[in-house]
Amino acid sequence: MLARDGRADEALDVLRPSTEHEAYRTVALILGTQGRFAEAVAAIPTVSAQREAWERR
Repeated sequence: MLARDGRADEALDVLRPSTEHEAYRTVALILGTQGRFAEAVAAIPTVSAQREAWERR
């Protein structure tokens, strides 16, 4: 909702700390719509990094 309201940076601040797969995907989508493609790719962690984050929860 923040991104749709033109507050993409705030949305990214909220989503980036999350360990949920959907949050990674949403961060990548927001960055992609802004033309920040390299950041979008980097925003999606590797499978092993996702597993480690999930186990720390």
